[in-house]
Amino acid sequence: MKTGDAPAGRKRAYGEKGMTAARRGNRRDMTEVAQGWDELEEWERDEWRKRARQVRIRVRRKASPSHQGKARTRAMRAQEFYVKINRVLGVCGYERRRLPPPSPKFGPNPVKAELKIGPVKGQLAIKLGVRAAPVNDIMVFGSPPRRAGQGPGGNYAFLGLLPPPKGGESEITELYLTKLEEWRRLKSAQYQVPLEGSRICIRTWPQENGWEGKGLMMISHGLMPRMGGRGKREDRGVIKGQSWDDYGIIMGWRR
Repeated sequence: MKTGDAPAGRKRAYGEKGMTAARRGNRRDMTEVAQGWDELEEWERDEWRKRARQVRIRVRRKASPSHQGKARTRAMRAQEFYVKINRVLGVCGYERRRLPPPSPKFGPNPVKAELKIGPVKGQLAIKLGVRAAPVNDIMVFGSPPRRAGQGPGGNYAFLGLLPPPKGGESEITELYLTKLEEWRRLKSAQYQVPLEGSRICIRTWPQENGWEGKGLMMISHGLMPRMGGRGKREDRGVIKGQSWDDYGIIMGWRR
């Protein structure tokens, strides 16, 4: 899930106006999932309790003498576990589970660190290199365009599931541009870095039945090409039926 998501019911200082539509929807979904816990039968909640005791999570401890020697992990609470699993299933487009799913057996993340960005047959293409066909769903997260001199950073948002690869590559152009259009509507400067010449950062990991294989995370990044002047018509290409020039008015491409 997206780093920095707020728990249900907690208000951020800037309110929902500073969020994308997807993030506002994610908040509502989380609230609905949390309410679903009360709709379970008691024996179903008992099953979540039994399974949650086997799942350990890290606990943040303050750097103070009073916290020295205290455990840095604890067992998950049953409702925490229920919400965690069903939130992931929800964003991936699956039905909510009333009973805890079995632990997954993840294979290697097939996504490469390579991220190819450039015009292909007059269309902008953003492609992830893939070693083999995934055996699990691969969750794809992206960050807003960053300055070319910056390395991969935070503020990732869920883009969608990795499309089936073709010829060793999975194209994520539509996933990224759809999210970019949402980001551009926000006023914060971090969402307004011009697309041309920026660094595009993607991270991926597998999921199965709501379990996330974050330990298999792969970070892929690459530079968006500079168009350089007006150029030739055939070199500028189009995105979603628009010329580079028209697209630049919306997304920051240089005319």
